[in-house]
Amino acid sequence: MAEIIQKELPPDHNLYYLGDYHEGAKAQSASSLEQAIEMIRTDPIGWAVVMGDLAEAILVDDSRFAISTIEEAKTSVFHQYVSITDKHRPIAKKIIYIHTGNHDLKLERKGVGDMVRDYVCKELGVPYGGYTAVLDILHKKKTSGKQHKVYTSHGWGVLRSAADDLIRAHSNKLLSLKRRLKHKFGSASAMIMGNAHQLIVSPPMGGLYLVDEAGVIKQRYTIERHEGLYVDPDHRWYGCSGCFLRTTIPGVTTYAELHGYDPVEIGMLRMVVRDSNIKDIERVVL
Repeated sequence: MAEIIQKELPPDHNLYYLGDYHEGAKAQSASSLEQAIEMIRTDPIGWAVVMGDLAEAILVDDSRFAISTIEEAKTSVFHQYVSITDKHRPIAKKIIYIHTGNHDLKLERKGVGDMVRDYVCKELGVPYGGYTAVLDILHKKKTSGKQHKVYTSHGWGVLRSAADDLIRAHSNKLLSLKRRLKHKFGSASAMIMGNAHQLIVSPPMGGLYLVDEAGVIKQRYTIERHEGLYVDPDHRWYGCSGCFLRTTIPGVTTYAELHGYDPVEIGMLRMVVRDSNIKDIERVVL
C-alpha cells in the first residue's frame, strides 16, 4: 500500500528526484552523486525525494554477486548503508522521504530487514516512503491549502525499445513509462519512478478542440491545472529518475555489461514549481 506523505512547501521550489545509487558497487559514479548532493544542498529552494536502491546490497548467495564488482571497503552490506547514510547527512533536512528499492527489500526477504526503513531513515530523521508513495504538497499561503500531488515509486522493470530509429525508440520508452504508471493513482499531477536507470521525462499533452463563443469559433486545449480527485492521464507529467550506476568500467565485468545493457545517462530529475504550478521537470545530467 502506498504511503501518503503531506508536506508544506512554498509556492516556488525545486524538487529533486534521485536514487538508484547502488552504494558499494565499483561502477557507481561517486563523483556524480557527490555533485548531485552538493547541488541540492546549495539550492536555497531545493528539496529531495530519494527513489530507492540506495545500496548494491547483493548477498553472496545471489546469482548476481561477484566480489570483483564490489569496493573492497564496502563488501559488508551494512557498511554500504552506513556509507550512503553519511553521504546524505548534508541534505537530511531537505529530504522529504526515502523510498526502499528492490535491492533493499531483497535483504528483508533474507531476514536482514529493510535497511532503508530500519537504519537509513532513522539515522537521518527522515520519513520512510515505502516502495510507493503519494506526496501531497500543501501550500503555506493558499486558502485551499492544496498545490498538487505527486505519485512516486521505486518502480518496476526496465524501459526498452527494439526500434532502430532513435526518435521512435525514445518515444516507445516514454509510452512504456506512461503505461506503467498512469493507472496507479488518479489524482497525481506528476508520476515519477526509478529502477529502470533511464533519465527521461514525458510532459503533459493537451488535445485541441473548438468552441463557439458569441458566434465566433475559437480554439481551446483540454489541458488545465487540476486540483480535483482525478487528473486525466494525458495531462500529467511522467518521469524516470535516472541512476548513478555506470553499465561498464575498465577492469571489471559488471552485471549490466554481462547482460548486454546499453549505456545510461547518469543524473536525476528536478521538478521546477513556480507559483504552485509545475513549470517543468528537467533532466539533470551529471
